[in-house]
Amino acid sequence: MLRFRLILILLTVNSLLLAQISLIKSIELPKSIIQAVYQPNGNNFAVVHANKQIHIFDAKTFELKTILDDKGEGDISIAYSPDGNYLLASSWDKTIKLWDLSKGMIIRRYFGHEQASRSVSFNPQGNMIASAGWDMAIHFWYVPTAINLKNLNGHTQCVRSIAFSSDGNKIATGGYDQLLKLWDIASGKELFSVKTSSFPIEVVVFSPDGNFIATAGLENNIKLWDAKKGSLVRVFKGHTDAVYALAFSPDGKYLASGGNDNIIRIWEVESGNTLFQLKGHSQGIRTLAFSPDGKQLLSGAVDKLIKIWNTTSLHIVPLLVEKPSVLYNNPTQININVPSQNPYVSTKRILPVSFEIKNNDYNIVHLFLNKNEYTRLINNNKEIVKPLSVKVNYNKNIEINYEIYLDYDQSEIQLAAFKPNSEDFVISPELIVSYFDLESFKSKTKLNILNVSVQKYAEKKWNNDLPKDNANKLLSLFKMQEDKLFKTVNVRNFNNSEIYPDYIQHYFDSLAVKYSYNDVFLMILNGMIVKETETQKYYFVTPNASLKDFEQNLLPLDVIIKTILKTKATAGLFINLSIKSDKLPPQYQFVDDEQLNQYMDKQLTSRKGIFYLSINNPQALSMFDILANALHPNNDVDKNGIVDLNEVSGFLNHIVKIQVFYRPNFIPLYVK
Repeated sequence: MLRFRLILILLTVNSLLLAQISLIKSIELPKSIIQAVYQPNGNNFAVVHANKQIHIFDAKTFELKTILDDKGEGDISIAYSPDGNYLLASSWDKTIKLWDLSKGMIIRRYFGHEQASRSVSFNPQGNMIASAGWDMAIHFWYVPTAINLKNLNGHTQCVRSIAFSSDGNKIATGGYDQLLKLWDIASGKELFSVKTSSFPIEVVVFSPDGNFIATAGLENNIKLWDAKKGSLVRVFKGHTDAVYALAFSPDGKYLASGGNDNIIRIWEVESGNTLFQLKGHSQGIRTLAFSPDGKQLLSGAVDKLIKIWNTTSLHIVPLLVEKPSVLYNNPTQININVPSQNPYVSTKRILPVSFEIKNNDYNIVHLFLNKNEYTRLINNNKEIVKPLSVKVNYNKNIEINYEIYLDYDQSEIQLAAFKPNSEDFVISPELIVSYFDLESFKSKTKLNILNVSVQKYAEKKWNNDLPKDNANKLLSLFKMQEDKLFKTVNVRNFNNSEIYPDYIQHYFDSLAVKYSYNDVFLMILNGMIVKETETQKYYFVTPNASLKDFEQNLLPLDVIIKTILKTKATAGLFINLSIKSDKLPPQYQFVDDEQLNQYMDKQLTSRKGIFYLSINNPQALSMFDILANALHPNNDVDKNGIVDLNEVSGFLNHIVKIQVFYRPNFIPLYVK
């Protein structure tokens, strides 16, 4: 019986040796190859090389499809997402970048490494990435919002290579301290740590079934480890120099290796025998990858060459391993009850936040502030901040309450809740919080209002459609904000006799250099706004205008734009588009509010301190009355004590047609 088995093994080995592994294609790139990876569906492969670029090729035609280049410091390691739609890249600039391949652009960056990362990977679910490198820590991030979920520490030198298990519950790491470590991700516990040799580890890979871990490095040999016990299973001897690249075949039966002896060896995992030696590279091999169907082997080396080998003779049948479903966005099963608005502006440094977890199975919570777990310095020690209270509320859900100190003017807050002994977690939406220092703002900010409001026109027919506007109520409300929201409030009302183009233009020009960065400058235009059809220019119709005497009484809106662009102050424009008449000169028409809004936004796109509001009310009600009603404590929706432009526009949206844009995101107008 034993003799029969030996004969069978010999016949199998001989049949493999008679098989051919031929070179399909050789591709030369500008500089040394660092890493190459196949897309999970096998359609493409990506290559990162020392020219600071990532090249993506068609895996069938081998044509170059695209080049990813962020003009940065260069990438070191790459990994496809499980669905192949994204590519992860670690960089010498210490960041991890996520490329959206359909757009060819970076959509997210992950921060936290103190030094460059040498290895990155997606977990099989696709909702978490891991990275490790010169700072010796293994970092984990939540993919959609880039929160740094956890870090594992234990290595004493550079972590050169990481690999997730097929179920995503464990991660293997190896590096220059010669140690192979296996970690349970959920608990963060080190399951085992073994010294592989007296030489640094360069590469760590999991077998497809998760039963074995292979390591290699500067000692020339490859070692196979039991992934449960950490015990040595087998040593593969044959290379004559350092080994930098390993790849299991998709069925786990074969292991490809390559390094500084320029030879690719294909080993039978069960026996440890070398089945093939592939020669073709003239300098050290740095990367190997089997195609997902096992029909190709890709190699890359210092000689700048990518080589694709035909491995169909190995008759590889990919192992049918049940893989977790790809889930980039974890279920949002955590509500934010307090504050009630998101984004939120806080006038206090200490912010109460209340979360509600809708599934009580998730009861281990971690709060993240600006992508990192929330900590405070206590007795010179950085400690994780615990909730003020945890209780079951009337909905029989878990309620978590925190007080969060806002160190920065802009903060992102997110809560993750984990199942015990599991990497399964649910997450809250991102709470975006801006801190507004009311006392500082009030001590130095002056509000300056210019009210250009037409009381009547020379063309009497137009006055029939002119509402009886009284600005006193609105302007009084603004004046009441002196010493409450603003240091001073100055109002300049223009009489009808003053509203003619030359005077207004001269007055506005003189203001452009008058105000400082701390000031707020608000212009109110209340009158007819028209557009000249041939030039597409916009104009404010001044009081002396009539059908016979029209053009010389037009104030170009570009004058207003010029003033806004010149002034250092935060500049705003409230404009009434409700005032219209039955008749205009033939080459003029009343403006379309959406077109005007787009025009103004385009002209002011380079301006950061800007806010714009147009009101179009078909009932021709007083713009001033409408705005005065908006400046009411009831419109303080987020309950932070301030009515801002966003809340004003929210109120106005219910009663009139408006167009609005503003930069920055918070324009305070009224304090209770």
